[in-house]
Amino acid sequence: MPCVLTVDDSRAVRTIIAKQVKDLGFDVDEAEDGIQGLAKLQDMQFDLVLLDVTMPNMDGPTMLAKMREQGNQTPVIMLTSESKRSV
Repeated sequence: MPCVLTVDDSRAVRTIIAKQVKDLGFDVDEAEDGIQGLAKLQDMQFDLVLLDVTMPNMDGPTMLAKMREQGNQTPVIMLTSESKRSV
């Protein structure tokens, strides 16, 4: 079964995303920041990463850059609740 990794510092957002993705028939794993997300990617292969833009410790764009530097080509969808255009 396809597996999705959701990386977001908000437990509430991770819970909502996980429920919706599971309801669609996918397995889901969660991480609360980019550091944990990269560690999970080292341990397991995912079919998709849902990645928050703004997080403490390591933000989404930094995590994505590190993924690509490591040769990880897993598709990524970036998410944010920020309303600023600069984000």
